[in-house]
Amino acid sequence: MGESKFHILKQLPSGWIAPSLLIEPGPARERSEHFRSELAKNGWTYPVILKPDASQRGAGLKLAHSFEEA
Repeated sequence: MGESKFHILKQLPSGWIAPSLLIEPGPARERSEHFRSELAKNGWTYPVILKPDASQRGAGLKLAHSFEEA
């Protein structure tokens, strides 16, 4: 509880988890640009699942079908 899911998942073999990205706290514009560039760099397409790094039982989970939804 309260631990970084991203850092826990990074300890597992990459074939065991879905590709993921951690967007650090900061100004919304910088976070948006980072998100958009990582999607393009990795060839990821929508829909994507967005979730807080430290939450429980799906709290804050969002399915985004576009950049605007994200």
